[in-house]
Amino acid sequence: MTLGAVQRREFLAQMGEMLAEWNELEQHLFDLLVILSGSILAGTILAANLQTDSLLKTLKLVASEYDALRQRIDKTLRHKAKQKKLIVKMHGRAVPRVHHLSDYVDRLREYRNYYVHGLRVENKGFYVFTRSARSRLAAHYESLSVGKIKWLRRRIKIANGYARKIYRSTLDNENPLLSKPPSWPRKPPLPDKIQKPRLNLLDELPQPLSLPG
Repeated sequence: MTLGAVQRREFLAQMGEMLAEWNELEQHLFDLLVILSGSILAGTILAANLQTDSLLKTLKLVASEYDALRQRIDKTLRHKAKQKKLIVKMHGRAVPRVHHLSDYVDRLREYRNYYVHGLRVENKGFYVFTRSARSRLAAHYESLSVGKIKWLRRRIKIANGYARKIYRSTLDNENPLLSKPPSWPRKPPLPDKIQKPRLNLLDELPQPLSLPG
């Protein structure tokens, strides 16, 4: 059965929506990197020169340094507050949420790259075909349905919402008018790691009748 025009339009529409939502997610990551770095200029320059995988690693590093600096600030604040018998707001920790967000997006990145860069179209439907050369030279080939794209879109939507909440909590963390640390968002469960069908290419070659020597 060949691929119909309606099916083709629905699939391509879902792919387009997924890519737009992914771009929105990357923008949230850029914004979070800027606010955690403490410098709009430096954070923007840094984010502009990073691919997604490098951005996620940098985001983890910057969050760790952000927390370390706030811990030093809080130590000084506690000392001063004790001397003057004052109550001051301590900072919340960003690392647990930011690192979880980075791990979440990194898993989605594998799906997104696999579906986008390996996309093929044939008369009977859409397929993914890629090659890899890590432990073995391999090919990865499978059908790509609208359902798989919708599954990915739902997880990207979760990541977008989670990133927005972390950003707002980070703003609250720096707000001196608030008397308590921010309420950080709950961590969503990590999506499953991608499992690609694997065909080791050299295993498909005919074996020689006899070994040389």
